[in-house]
Amino acid sequence: MDILSALAGGDRRSIGCVGAIVPFVLDHPEQLSVLVDGMGSEDEVLRMRCADAAEKISISRPDWFVPHRAQLLQLALTSTQQELRWHIAQMLPRIGLDASQREVAVGVLLEYLRDKSRIVTTSSMTSLFEFARENPPLQRKLVTILEGFLAGGSAAERSRAGKLLGELDRSAGEGARTSRSARRRR
Repeated sequence: MDILSALAGGDRRSIGCVGAIVPFVLDHPEQLSVLVDGMGSEDEVLRMRCADAAEKISISRPDWFVPHRAQLLQLALTSTQQELRWHIAQMLPRIGLDASQREVAVGVLLEYLRDKSRIVTTSSMTSLFEFARENPPLQRKLVTILEGFLAGGSAAERSRAGKLLGELDRSAGEGARTSRSARRRR
C-alpha cells in the first residue's frame, strides 16, 4: 500500500484514511519512516494526516519512534502548522527522549503555549505536565504557567490548567495543596 497516496487529498477538515493507515502501519512497522517523512511534506493536508497517524501509533508503540526522535524534534522546532504542532506536542513525552532532547522538547512546548490554537496550547500543557512529573524545577515553573492560564485563558485552557493543577496537587501532597490554594485565592 502507498500510504502517502492514501493519506493525500481533500482538505484539513477531514482526517481522510488515517483510521485505515494506523492498523496498516502497526502491521508493517517499516512503513513508520514513510509517515514520519510525510510529516515534513510540502502538502499541508498530507503533513497533518501523517502526524495524526504517527501520533496514534505512538500511543501503543512509542519505542518505534526512537530512531526518529531527532527528526521529530526538528519538525517540532520548525513547524508552524497547528495540526502538526498539536500532534507532535502529544508525542514528545512518549518517545523516550534523552536529557538533552527533553530540554529541547520542553523549550518547544513552552513556545507552543503562545500558539493561537487552543488545541496546541492544551496539548502542550499536558505534555509539559508529563515532562514535569520527574523534574521538580519544571513542576514549579509549570504551576505558575498553569495558574496564569487558569486566571486568563480560554475556557479550554482554564479547564485543562485546572485539571493539571489538581493532578499536581494530588501528587505533591497536602503541603503543596494548601500553599497553592492560598495563592489562587489572592
